[in-house]
Amino acid sequence: MCRDRLAAVRWPDGIACLRCKSHDFGFMEKRKTYHCRKCRYQFTVLTKSVLRSSKLSPQLWFEAAEEYIKWRARHGKHNYGLHAFADILGVAYPTAHRARKILESDLGPDGEGLLVRCICNDT
Repeated sequence: MCRDRLAAVRWPDGIACLRCKSHDFGFMEKRKTYHCRKCRYQFTVLTKSVLRSSKLSPQLWFEAAEEYIKWRARHGKHNYGLHAFADILGVAYPTAHRARKILESDLGPDGEGLLVRCICNDT
């Protein structure tokens, strides 16, 4: 479900190769990977995003973003405590630290990342 939302936001006009923008692609079911038939590039919905290099699942990223947004709504500019954030997400402290930094930049006022486009919209 999260991957579907990511794909819908990333490719509103249909899936396109991230390298050559071609719409001629195949899908490798076992690897959950698209492959461009024109340039042979392999990609997923997470490729070239901050979520790609993460060991956290897209579902956990959405949950972390929701928790972060709720915290900001209640506490303004005060940072979310990392130990509490780690406990809520069920991850180690360094992982929570990295996730919070990514969320701060992605969901901040100047955020232009994939998460902000998935979660925050004008409608």
